[in-house]
Amino acid sequence: MKGNPANRRKGEVTRALLMSLAGKKAMPMSEASRLVGVGRCEILRQCSILQEKQRIAGYTSAGGILRVWVEGKDG
Repeated sequence: MKGNPANRRKGEVTRALLMSLAGKKAMPMSEASRLVGVGRCEILRQCSILQEKQRIAGYTSAGGILRVWVEGKDG
């Protein structure tokens, strides 16, 4: 695997948190950031990776609230 092992681990932890949010209650972005120890940009980057790999259907951080869903937003 490429890259710094500590950075890879942070990515794994971030993706695990995001997957646990999928289809569940929304979370303030500041709380998500505090829980995994990374900033908003990294959280959004990891959301993008999960969406590209079709692990989640979508995400939003509108209003500072992180929402992640696994099915289409309407269903």
